[in-house]
Amino acid sequence: MTRSIAVTSERLGRIVEEAASEVYVFGVEDFYFRLVNKGARENLGYNADELSRLTPWDLKPRIRRDDFLALIRPLLAGEVDRLDFDTVHRRKDGSEYDVSVKLQLFDDGDDPVFYAAIQDTTQYRRVEQQLRDTAQRLDVILDNTTMAVFLMDDRQHCVFMNRAAEKLTGYAFEETTGRPLHDVIHHTRPDGSHFPLSECAIDRAFPDRAGVQGEEVFVHKDGGFYPVAFTASPIHGEGAQVIGTVIEARDISEEKRNAEVRNLLMHEVDHRAQSSGHRPVPGAPDPRRRSGRLQVGPGGPDRRPGPRPDLPGQPALGGRAAGGRRLGRTGRPVSERGGGGRGSAGRSVPRTGAAPQHAAA
Repeated sequence: MTRSIAVTSERLGRIVEEAASEVYVFGVEDFYFRLVNKGARENLGYNADELSRLTPWDLKPRIRRDDFLALIRPLLAGEVDRLDFDTVHRRKDGSEYDVSVKLQLFDDGDDPVFYAAIQDTTQYRRVEQQLRDTAQRLDVILDNTTMAVFLMDDRQHCVFMNRAAEKLTGYAFEETTGRPLHDVIHHTRPDGSHFPLSECAIDRAFPDRAGVQGEEVFVHKDGGFYPVAFTASPIHGEGAQVIGTVIEARDISEEKRNAEVRNLLMHEVDHRAQSSGHRPVPGAPDPRRRSGRLQVGPGGPDRRPGPRPDLPGQPALGGRAAGGRRLGRTGRPVSERGGGGRGSAGRSVPRTGAAPQHAAA
């Protein structure tokens, strides 16, 4: 029987020595360490002999002796079976690390001792702080973006909505919890008919495991309807399991109004263009005339205004005027003789056909 106990104690000692967590055993009367396992010694940088002359508050710079004695009083009084708390340990080289402490009192009536199982939580605290910092940055981003953002769990209940989402819907986050988000902001069609969750395109992102986007009409807290553009995407957890949905939405009422105004203007422009038939307005200048000269097309001569053979009532150049007189290139009558002729008063007419300035009236 004695051998069995000795072997068991030896084996137990090896288990404690090789344990991954730091193990400390110290007396109730003097508080000096009786046993500190390998993991604790290596982390602290002390050997077993050095630790035998130290107490718990020697390793805990943030807890003084009186504070420690007050901390363990419930254990000594039998009010609790175990104390759990977080603090900091200081190594021999002066560096510090975060620890989580689980402290128990073992009193067999002969030599009561405290047993402390301590976990180095430095890495855990570092990751926790990084997550906290990331969450704070995300909160700042989400609270300052104009896009409304909603997070829904696997029940399609809202578990988060940013400030823009509260402004968009008129609801505070606390008012949306405990029921599907659809039943809060998307429950009725503009015609007043009920809009069931099973027909909602936004909520299909969760069961279909695929993102959707489009336009819908939400219901404001005050009962009014407003159009929104939305994107709904599933949130994947471990093993590609869908654990929720993130929804982004923005009010497009102003865009709809602007588009309607543009459409009305374009319709009016088309209507006026069709009504006018593109006919020239009477009395408006001929766009082909510039500075009194007629543009006859590329490579053609510019001619001064004169008779137009292609217009009604205008004789062709070189033809006959009323009374049988021949017309010259200017459209005026000329003598049948070559080299000159007589005007209406019997005077000579130059070859140019121009009337003399002193012709009788």
